[in-house]
Amino acid sequence: MRFLLPLLGAAAATAASAAHASGLAGLMKRDELETCSGLSVASNNGDRKVVIVIDSSGSMSSSDPSDLRLSAGRALNDFLVSNAEASGSAKADQVSVVDFSSSATTVFGPGDPGDPKANQAISNISITGGTFIAGGVLEAIDQIKKMSGETKDRSAIVVYTDGEVCPTLSITTRLFCGSGVSTY
Repeated sequence: MRFLLPLLGAAAATAASAAHASGLAGLMKRDELETCSGLSVASNNGDRKVVIVIDSSGSMSSSDPSDLRLSAGRALNDFLVSNAEASGSAKADQVSVVDFSSSATTVFGPGDPGDPKANQAISNISITGGTFIAGGVLEAIDQIKKMSGETKDRSAIVVYTDGEVCPTLSITTRLFCGSGVSTY
């Protein structure tokens, strides 16, 4: 399975490895994906819009039989600042979860990453259908637009998939690089 993640890279990878240390060995960064550059997480002070997009296509049964993409999605969600954790300089994040195969569906959000329904929605993703990555990203863009607050440099779309990037996704990624929304 290829893992798309440059933003929140160290943070999410650390959280994912803590949650599923032995499983990360099979994950690898997708080097050929065009991404925005210069992204990092200096602190976890929140105030972000994050959409977790998870592939549920049929190929995941062989490329991710241990459901590492679901573990990584939950670990990323757990890294985000919940409403209950927000205080002082730490502001609450907003999260949505999108499930995609032949079509894309929002299964949670936008909402509080601390809501147990967020991780439950990730856990409930089951394998079926084809791989329409662009549909997942377009649904994620719609979710970002529904979230309140600043978008530029405060937003990310994180895609967990084994599929190849199609031209539509590449175009979508280029359009959002200039807007401050990063796609991984």
